[in-house]
Parts: sequence; structure tokens; C-alpha cells
Amino acid sequence: MHGDSVMLLSFAHRDALSAQLAALGCRVTAARRIAGIERRFAVSQAAPFIVDVRDASEEGIAAIARLAPVVEAQGGALIAVYERRKKALLPRLVEAGVSQVLAAPFSDTELASALQLAGRACRRRMGLPAPVFPIEAETGRDTLTGFSDAQALRHWINARLTSQPVALLLIDMARFDVVNSAFGREAGDAALRAVAHRIEPLVSETVGADALFARMRGAEFAIAFAGEISNARLGLLAEAIVDTVARPFSSARETLQLGCRIGIVRALERDRTALTLLRRANAAIKDAGVAESGPVRFLVGDAAEAAMRTESLAGDLRAAITRGQIDILFQPQVAIATGRIEGVEALARWNHPRHGEIGAATLFAVAEQSDHMIELSRHVHKKAVRMAAEWPEALSHLRLSINVTAADLAVPRFARSMLMIIDEAHFPRERMTIEVTESGLMGDLEAAARVLNQLRAGGCRVAIDDFGTGYSSLAYLNALPADYLKIDKGFADGILRSERASLVVKSVIGLARSLGLSVVAEGVESEGQLALLAREGCSHYQGFLRSRPINSVALEEMVRGEG
Repeated sequence: MHGDSVMLLSFAHRDALSAQLAALGCRVTAARRIAGIERRFAVSQAAPFIVDVRDASEEGIAAIARLAPVVEAQGGALIAVYERRKKALLPRLVEAGVSQVLAAPFSDTELASALQLAGRACRRRMGLPAPVFPIEAETGRDTLTGFSDAQALRHWINARLTSQPVALLLIDMARFDVVNSAFGREAGDAALRAVAHRIEPLVSETVGADALFARMRGAEFAIAFAGEISNARLGLLAEAIVDTVARPFSSARETLQLGCRIGIVRALERDRTALTLLRRANAAIKDAGVAESGPVRFLVGDAAEAAMRTESLAGDLRAAITRGQIDILFQPQVAIATGRIEGVEALARWNHPRHGEIGAATLFAVAEQSDHMIELSRHVHKKAVRMAAEWPEALSHLRLSINVTAADLAVPRFARSMLMIIDEAHFPRERMTIEVTESGLMGDLEAAARVLNQLRAGGCRVAIDDFGTGYSSLAYLNALPADYLKIDKGFADGILRSERASLVVKSVIGLARSLGLSVVAEGVESEGQLALLAREGCSHYQGFLRSRPINSVALEEMVRGEG
């Protein structure tokens, strides 16, 4: 790559990107305007041409459309740099004529890989032999742990996928962000290094196959295997990893107790790249997060087909939003003291033309996988608030609770946008409750608290959903502007048969009362559960004991029936 020419058109990041390219040994011709650079490229040797559309997407797309014929005629290759969160631009970039895209921010390794691929394309168009790059030359090292990184893993898998069986074991450190929030980044980095150095020796000890261990993004690790390896051996390795991660990590100042979830998948004939294998491994991890069987999840056979079905659903979701296939149902929230309905939680359902009704959990998992999470959330929020604003007088006293995700909280000016949705529907802000899951707050607690404070200052109330499933603490609650705590359904299920679940519920209710917060128990299905919750001081409940999620007509009938 040293000495290779690269053309660069960047409207706002020219200097930084030029420096990054120069550090890779490239000779850079850069400009901030399209005028003139066409002529310079037209008389140059075929070379990769990078158009950076950050901060100027419309101008950048127009430039790509104008440059594409010139670049193609000269045997070059167009690379578009875009902001990772603006994935909606991808179809337009491809349509405009780019041959590659690069999502910012990106590492030197990712940039080098994109240039190498573009260089190969240029050489092919000029009739020159493609340069041979050994796999090792394109792989990278994770600077924190010293082991291979995600780029290395993808190259390793892609090099073996078509010639031999491949399996992948993906390890997610459960809710690791809270470690950084509570103990600082330095402690978190030390823990990740320790985790990596505990796991890596287990690979050769337990498996003894052709394998690569890598740190992926954040607190995620992966092990790829090539050749024949049994499910039993993979299972033994997964169990050993769970055990070694669970052993306390001690430093000079802190002792940390960690956990992990593991997804295991085997390559299918349809898996042409590492990306599809990684997607299915992520689906397995999500299953491990909710399965009762433990933190390890094999995704094979029917489960593999289910993951592919999820990918198919992801392709249908955008059309479902546009065509109005997302319905809103309401689950009543009942005051335990009076037995009367005082509010509802809005829950989304997807009325799929082929697969029938798809519940909220699957719907939002599909949205996350297909990068439609923000679009879906906004659609659900608007529709739920508009429906509630149109309720008859009999329902005019009910509070409306809507769920927001961690992705929502990260959207710039989300609080202002949410308040605007409420105001445009003419729904009273004081009857609105914003629900956010405890785990959803852990990515950036300070930023989440800032957004929730803005919503609360605007007149809304705030509920912390699924409380008790994460790193619940008094200090954590003091940092948040909460009005309600919602006890996770899993604890309500177990309060009559599990002493531990009963103790958790009692402690959560006691903690909430000490802070002046109300408590809503989810998933209440029996009179026995309700009696115990009432005895401990829980103020509200929702669940099948009173009602499943219902439409507005059924809700009105139920409320009128209370007299």
C-alpha cells in the first residue's frame, strides 16, 4: 500500500482523513470541492477515490453521482465514507455509484482493508494481476488485550468458510457497561484484559482444533473454529468460559463479580460471509439472555431457521411501518388499594400478512437487527399518543405509559421531540409516563438521566422498567429522576415458590418506598401473588390476573364496567 495514490473529496474532515491516509503510506490528492478534482482524476492513474459525505450527505451524494462515470472510465473505485448512525443513506450511496462504503468512526485497519479491496478492483479493471495479500497482513490486533480484533476474525472466517466446516462461539459480558459507570474506565479495561487472558488458554486446552480467539467490540469476545468439532466439545468450552468469568476479579481497589452470555452457531450452506454467521451468533446470545436453561445457547437446526426467519422479518419491517401493520394494544395498570384501572401501558404488535401476530419482544429484536429501531419507536410513540388523545371521556383519567429504548435516549434532542409528539396530539403531558428499562440506562447513565430529567421537567413522569434484573442500587436510583419502579415479571412469577424472588420483591418495594417512589408489579397472574404484593406495600400491578393487552374499545368497556 505504501506509495499508492488515493483521491479524496471531503467537505468537513479533509485534514483528519488525509492525515490518516498518509499514516498508512498513501499519496493523497485532497479537495473540499468537486470543482477541479474531476479534471485531476481524469488525467491520473486509476486509483481509489474516497468521497466523505459526513456533514454534507446531499452534496456528497450529488458528487458521487457526478464522479461515478469518470472514475469507472478510468478504472478506479469509489469509496463512500458515511456516519454509522445514518444507515438510511446506504441505498442512495449504492444507487449513486459507489463500489464500497466505510462507516465512521473506523480504525486504521478498517480503512486499510477498504483501500486494499479498492486497489484490487482497480487492478482488475486495468487488466493487471490482483496483488496477493496474506491473511495475516490484513488482520489486526486489539490494542487493549493484545489478541486478534474483529477485523482479524472476519478475515479468518471468510478465508475458511467455503472450504471447511466453521463454528463460532460469541461471548457477551452481561451488562458490562455498568462496570465502567460504577468503577471507571480503567477498572473496566483491566477486567476485560483479565477476562481475555482467562479465556484464551481454554481454547487449546478444551478444543484442540484450528481456532482463533478475538476481542470484538466493547465487552464482546469470539472464538472461531475450523474443521470437525463436536457439539459436546463446544459445550464443554462454553461451560468452562462461564465458570472462569464468574470467578471474582480482584484489583488493588475493587473486587468485581462478572457474568457472560454465550451464543454458539455452525455455518450453514447459505452463510457466505462471516457477517451472516456473526448475526446468527448474536441472535443466539439474545436467546441466552431470556432462556431459562442458562447463559449458553446453541443455535442449530430449527433455531437456526428461526434466526433466518428473523432476518427475513427484518426485510419486511420497513414496509410494515409504512403500511400500518403495527398495532397498539393497551394493558391495564391497576391500583391495588382500590382495584380500579388508573393507567395503561402501550404495547406494539405486528400484524404480519404471512406470519400472523408478532409480539413486542420479537418486533423490537427485529427492529434492532434491521437498524429500524428509531423509526419503529417513533412510529409507535406517535400512534399510541394519538390513540390515547382520541379516547372518550370515560378514559380521560387514565395515564399512558410508553416504552423508550436506549437507542431512543441516544437520539439528539429526543426529549424535545417526544414532548412535541405529545403536544401535537393534544394529550396532557401530566398523564404521560415514560418507561425505560434498567438495562437500557446502563450504556451512559449520565446522558440517560439528562434526557429523563428534561422529560420530567416537561411534565411527564418516569418509570424504571424491569427493575431488579440488573445492578440495582440506591446510588443508581438517586442519579435518576424516577417516579415509579416496575418489578420484572420474572420476580412476580416466582414470589410464591422462590424465597429468593420473594426477598428481591420485598427489597425493591422497600427501597422504592424509602425514596418516595410508587411500585408497579408486572406479570401478576394469581390472587396469591397479588395478596403478597399488597402486604408488602406495592401500589399497582398489571398482568393477566386483570387483563391481557386489549384494544381501545375493550378498554373502554372494562373501565365502564368498574362503575
